[in-house]
Order: sequence, then C-alpha cells, then structure tokens
Amino acid sequence: MRVVLSSDGESPKQVIERMMRIGATPVVGDYDFELSVGEEERLFDKLEEVHSALKGSGAWYSLSSRMDFHESSVDNERKPAVQYLGQTPIETKKQLYKAKLDRWKEMGLDVSELERLLDQDIDKFKAASKKFLRANLVQIAEVKDKRHPENLTDGEILALLDENGRTIQQIVASTGYFEDKVTLSLGRLISAGSVRMETRGSKEFYCLMPPPAPPIRKTRVVRNPER
Repeated sequence: MRVVLSSDGESPKQVIERMMRIGATPVVGDYDFELSVGEEERLFDKLEEVHSALKGSGAWYSLSSRMDFHESSVDNERKPAVQYLGQTPIETKKQLYKAKLDRWKEMGLDVSELERLLDQDIDKFKAASKKFLRANLVQIAEVKDKRHPENLTDGEILALLDENGRTIQQIVASTGYFEDKVTLSLGRLISAGSVRMETRGSKEFYCLMPPPAPPIRKTRVVRNPER
C-alpha cells in the first residue's frame, strides 16, 4: 500500500497507528505498508478494512496485490497471479497449480496422482509436485524453448558448479532463484552434457562435467628420402 499524507489531515504517527490496528506493517521502499491476507480470508474484506481504517484521516491510499507463489509456473516466468476478490488465497493457488498440471499433461506426462492430491491435500501436493518435477526435469526442460533469459540463467548456475557439485538448495541460496527455475535449468544443462547428477546418501548433487581432454598430438617424423 502507498499512503499519501496531507498537512490538513492526521500526523504520520496517527496514520501509522491506524494501519497497525488492522495488522498492516510499515515498510520502507516502493510501498509504505504491507498487509497479509490469510489463507481463508477474502481480499475484498481486507480492502474494506483498509478503507475503514483510513477513513477520516485525510490520507490518500493506493493498493497493489500480489501472491508470493514460490512454486512458479512451468514456464518459470514470474507473472503476476490473478486473484478474484471473492476468492481466498488458497483457492487462487489451486487455480495456478491446476494450470501447471495442465501444461505438464500437454507434454505427455501422467499427472493423475498429482491431480488427486491437489483436490485432497494441498500441502502433500506441493511436496509431491517437487519430486515429480525433479524426476521429469530432463523431459520438461527439453520441451521448453531456449530463450535468451534462460541462457543467462543456465550460464549463471553453471558458473557456480564444480566437479564436487552442489545441491539444489545450495544453488537456490546462492542465486535467489525459485527452486523450480533452478531445477529446470539443471535439466537443460544435463541434456546438454554440461552437468551430471550424483546421489550421495539421501542428497542429490549436481556436478560440472569436465571438458574432454585435448587430443594428444604425435610428433610426425619426416624422413629424408636422400638418406
């Protein structure tokens, strides 16, 4: 939320106190306040709370909504999630997950078990979908177009790796990318023969494939026909 104060209205301290009473957090940066919407709450109701809280303060406000949707779409583009005012966040998340499953079905993957989990238990679905993505990462990565931003991502991740390897969690921590994006990038790098996966105990490590050794050049002996 952005809030514009007026010299004819209440002081900044009073406005902040109004917002904090409805659970808003003052922040510094592009926005002035953040307010979370619970899984079972409607965005429409939260907007009403904001309006009522600031009514009579003399302040003007503008709002921007977003979802921190860490299980990004299979295209790995951070597109804004559309949330309808009458929906709860969990309903919107289910729509996004359903769109991901539809995309995987178009690739010829069997997602029937994931569809069942999505209807029954969204937490189990999230865990299962991560395992499914890793199990099929090469096939999914091969379907995707090689666009320029993906080349940059692959290059950045490849530069982090060595022959000892790193886990996906270590790569995520180093790059700040979503886990899905890292996983798909590794799939492309495995397909290209640049990276190999190695299991050590219960962990998966992604190791840099060393370049092939240069061919050994043999000294050519030139005989002098006159001798």
